[in-house]
Amino acid sequence: MNGNKIFAALLVALNVLSIGLLIDRGLFFTDFDGQWRLCAYALRGFDPYPLIGVDPPALDDVGVIPRGWGTAPWGLLLGNFFYAGFLSLDAAKIFFIALNILMLMSTAALFWFETKNFWTLMLFACPASFVISTVTGNAGGVVSCLLLMCCVLRERRPLLTGVLLSLAMLKPQVALAFCIFFLLERRFRVLLTAAAIDLGAWIISARMVERTPIELLREFFSANVGGGSQFSGVFTLLIDEPMQSIALSMIVGAAFIWSMRKKIWAPCLASAFWSYSYFNEFFLLALPALECARRSMWAAALILHVGETLWTAIALWHRRMLELGAHGFLIDNRLIAEAFRLESWSEVRTIFCLLIIAIGVMLRQPSPPSPSPSPKSPPKS
Repeated sequence: MNGNKIFAALLVALNVLSIGLLIDRGLFFTDFDGQWRLCAYALRGFDPYPLIGVDPPALDDVGVIPRGWGTAPWGLLLGNFFYAGFLSLDAAKIFFIALNILMLMSTAALFWFETKNFWTLMLFACPASFVISTVTGNAGGVVSCLLLMCCVLRERRPLLTGVLLSLAMLKPQVALAFCIFFLLERRFRVLLTAAAIDLGAWIISARMVERTPIELLREFFSANVGGGSQFSGVFTLLIDEPMQSIALSMIVGAAFIWSMRKKIWAPCLASAFWSYSYFNEFFLLALPALECARRSMWAAALILHVGETLWTAIALWHRRMLELGAHGFLIDNRLIAEAFRLESWSEVRTIFCLLIIAIGVMLRQPSPPSPSPSPKSPPKS
């Protein structure tokens, strides 16, 4: 019980610390406007891909789509579930915040009713990566909720799971790990439902902007959507070519999922290292952390939670830490600059991904049997 209390106290402290690191008005909704404009242009009949970075904008009331922003072709339609391109920009932000709150509460409630586990409430209480996604206007938190719901509902609600998976495919670099898992589980109804919805949304999106689906896909791949090294997976430090690193990471990730004996937490772990190793979707690590807590693997659960709270929050604000270094912490700026340089975060991220793989290997082992209660001694006469 002492271990439980210590672990709970650490979780509370990390969550409180993560909230403190999120207080920065300059970062509010930095990811939102570009995604909203992609959806808004598509709904108004404009092909948004050629408009990325073009100034002056095609529509003044929509604005310029920043360089580096993009979405999959089916996301031009399904992205409105997240970014509400049918509303004004200010109203869409309110919609987004309400959606995030609703999805977090719904996912936590679903897991609570399924597990009746105290750690569900702890791990779902204001997780940093989810708050980061909400504050910056990124759909990663909602996508994580959709995929966590898929984990719970896949057996008894395959059609609903397929619908949720189709929406999560707004970020295919994350959701594909779960597609591989469902394929290994032979859940074809889930996969076919998701594929039918996404294919239909892709075709409708093409009709909306008067393009063919193939033209729209070609434009998506040729658009300058940026991304950087965070899309290169666990082999970022070993392979300079991003596409080769992504391909190798996906192969390793698929083998990792296959080797985990069809454990549902396997794609949650793999999604953190196989082709997209950023922080917005680290909320998925709550499920394997919950499994670690269930097995009393406190160190492993804490590592996953640190990765999902403390490290991710600090990583996002490393430039702010640079600015505050000398004045706020009385530390030489050169030391701060070295500690928070981009390459260092790539190294830390790679180490964290290797720890995730090691935790997966430990979780793969069967749980030790619970000790049988000792027989009561006979009452003394």
